[in-house]
Amino acid sequence: MKKKLLIITFIFFISAIFYNCTKKITNNTNTIATEMGETNPNGSSELALLMREMDKDSWKIKEAIEKNQTIPDIKEKFAKIHSATATEPEKKDATYTVMADAFLKTVNDMYIPTSKEEKMAAYTIMINNCLNCHKAACPGPIVRIKKLLVNQ
Repeated sequence: MKKKLLIITFIFFISAIFYNCTKKITNNTNTIATEMGETNPNGSSELALLMREMDKDSWKIKEAIEKNQTIPDIKEKFAKIHSATATEPEKKDATYTVMADAFLKTVNDMYIPTSKEEKMAAYTIMINNCLNCHKAACPGPIVRIKKLLVNQ
């Protein structure tokens, strides 16, 4: 009887260990998958996160212009394009710097016009600057950026 009880206890103990180990592995895998995301297997750098915010803000800007409302002030946030760490730091070269400067100029220019048409034209130039940079350095988000264009 003692032998049966010892075997049952041992099996229960081993089962509990395997269950807990499996649960931890599953949780770690899910955490890593969530952090990395299906669309970004390399994880999210500061620049990648900033670009995602820029995408969301660009939709808000487009909507504000279409409704002839005040454009949200995103100049300070977008200026972080120079300081944010990239997933592939070697891609932040002289060309990147020039394109980022041109982009920031178009962001500032968007706040100058007074008419809806002028604001939309400035917005379109800003989105085209996004496209030009991504064509040169990181083509992945081009399809998504094109959706930001007017009449898309």
